[in-house]
Amino acid sequence: AAESELHGEPAARRLLSEADARDPDVTMRWVEGMPERAETASLQGNQLTVLEGDSRGIELVVTYTPVRVQGRELGAIEISESLSDRDEFIATTISRAVLTVVIMLFIAALVSMAAGSFWVGRPVARLLEKVRQVANGELRSRVVVTQNDELGELAEALNDMSHKLEHAREEVDREHTERLQTEAQLRHAERLSTVGRLASGVAHEIGTPLNVIAGHAGLIAKNDETPETASKSAMIIRAQAERISTILRHLLDFARQTSRVPETKEAVELVSLISDTLGLLETLEQAKNVDICFSAPEEELETLGDPAQLQQVFINLCMNGMQAMVDGGSLSIEVAGVRARPPHSAAVPEGDFIRLSVEDQGEGIEAEHLPHIFEPFFTTKDVGEGTGLGLSMAYGIVHELGGWFDVESRPGEGARFTVYLPRQY
Repeated sequence: AAESELHGEPAARRLLSEADARDPDVTMRWVEGMPERAETASLQGNQLTVLEGDSRGIELVVTYTPVRVQGRELGAIEISESLSDRDEFIATTISRAVLTVVIMLFIAALVSMAAGSFWVGRPVARLLEKVRQVANGELRSRVVVTQNDELGELAEALNDMSHKLEHAREEVDREHTERLQTEAQLRHAERLSTVGRLASGVAHEIGTPLNVIAGHAGLIAKNDETPETASKSAMIIRAQAERISTILRHLLDFARQTSRVPETKEAVELVSLISDTLGLLETLEQAKNVDICFSAPEEELETLGDPAQLQQVFINLCMNGMQAMVDGGSLSIEVAGVRARPPHSAAVPEGDFIRLSVEDQGEGIEAEHLPHIFEPFFTTKDVGEGTGLGLSMAYGIVHELGGWFDVESRPGEGARFTVYLPRQY
């Protein structure tokens, strides 16, 4: 019996128990036989390895080694080892790898931000500033980007674009100035044409006071008059001379208005301007057998513009109305302050305007001619009676001042031209 405890199965069991006590992470024990193969089992030679889980949910790897003596299988040695250390090692390794990746990404982000700020941020900021300058009309400055990449190419493109825009703007300004000068010269030419038409009436008007002057001067020269009669004749001569002087002064004032481009607009009181201009039209009024009726409120009606240009608009409208009344008639002129909504073609909002209307009793305008009356050189008058520029010039002047025209006409019933000008308070 003592020998059997030193050898055989008891000795093997005692050896397994001692080995099991040495390593707490490894469990060794004797089993009666090999277990059945499971899905998690693998067989290598005579050894069977199985993955199992204990009551705590910890995964175990269990190895069974069969023990055979003289061909007879006595049992098997079961060795169980916990995989918790492996799982902990894997988890720790994954955590460290993740932390390392996060730290590397953070460092890479910092480096990228620093490099991006230096290589991209600053050049982009310069390019944005250049774009803002171009938007504000500052085209002379250049953006400096020393990089030989897409940003550098973009900077050069912006500089080249600014240079071309600057030249284009200078060219546009030059052409605009030339256009304004040409328009001013055409307006002056039209004014001189109007002076020529007025001159015919002036010549007829001056003839009458000259005859009166000559007659009374002859009476005084004969010395047949009494001092009282001579004094009366002298007064008549003086009055007629002043009348001639007034007529010529109005005509010269209108003719001397230069062809300059007005640099700034000024406040113009329209009622006073029209009242003063009517004196210039008296000669033509009498020659054409026209009765001018002027209606205006007592309040002041001011607009911003050039007095000479506004006077030209008014004279052109009046002369067109007079020429339309071949057998004479009434020319009605009305000025009033109104609240008006501009038509779609006028790029101005609804507001307070001055309405100037000139209505004649002439032959009217044919329907097919109405769309063309403001076109340059379009005229229905006989040769020598008009240049075809009067209404075109008037339209341009009114449009530049932010106003517009309204025309009403029926053949045989006269025409009504209405001008709307922004009111200035």
